[in-house]
Amino acid sequence: MLTCAIIDDDEINRLTLEHYVELTPNLQLVASLADGIAGLTFFREGNHIDVLFLVIEMPPPGGLDLLRGL
Repeated sequence: MLTCAIIDDDEINRLTLEHYVELTPNLQLVASLADGIAGLTFFREGNHIDVLFLVIEMPPPGGLDLLRGL
């Protein structure tokens, strides 16, 4: 089973991705987060995932900033 997280500031996008993750065998959603700050906190707490669905353009820190912070 692969684990995944969604980080997107658009709620509709998050809900849509959550739906598709639920329909995907062997993929388990462990976090659905609304901004980059929550994403950084999630990873800094020691959480690990296999797949990350990340929007690039969102209020700071954006997706690329978040990746650089990891």
